[in-house]
Amino acid sequence: MANDFSGNPWIIDTVMPAVYPHAVFIKELVWTEAGDAAGSDSLVIKRKNGSIIVDTKNSGVDVYQRFGQIGHVEGFQVTTLAGAAPGKVHVFIK
Repeated sequence: MANDFSGNPWIIDTVMPAVYPHAVFIKELVWTEAGDAAGSDSLVIKRKNGSIIVDTKNSGVDVYQRFGQIGHVEGFQVTTLAGAAPGKVHVFIK
């Protein structure tokens, strides 16, 4: 599956080669289906200016992580979504 920005939530399952350039209000971020017995998966999300929104790892199976409301963000990019089962990022926008 390719990254899907057509609905709400956005579904991101691969790193983004470029920054989403527009300002958005992120109501919630959820990382799902990540992890398997082989090892740790990682997720890094940054703003357009390079500051980090999320930097996390997991080592469980089918991990579900909620990051809650992030708020107003100028630009958005998933720069790392890696591991044996990196899962999907659900971005709920306002």
